Amino acid sequence: MKCILLAEDDDAVRALLSRSLKRKGYSVVGVKTAAEALRVLGDEDVGILITDVGLPDMSGPDLVEESYKGLPDLPVIFISGYGPEELERRGFLGKGRFLQKPFDLNALKEMVADVLGPP
Repeated sequence: MKCILLAEDDDAVRALLSRSLKRKGYSVVGVKTAAEALRVLGDEDVGILITDVGLPDMSGPDLVEESYKGLPDLPVIFISGYGPEELERRGFLGKGRFLQKPFDLNALKEMVADVLGPP
């Protein structure tokens, strides 16, 4: 089964999202930094990347660009406290789907199921 790679620097948010997706039946690898995410991409069979736009060591969009070097078709969901207008202005939204924080956990689960199918 392909796993979900969740890159989120806020420990509480990462734990909540991981727990929610695991309860749905998905395999989740949660990381705090883009560097950790890139290591996981080299080691795991990742089916989707969920990334915060602002990570401590690299932006989410930059992480996606690095990810695409090895996995050009990797599906992505960006999560951010910024609104979609700000992200569109910065050119981030063309690289994946978007959920604005705070969001309904069911919306995230539905996006993941659209990509990976049921667990």
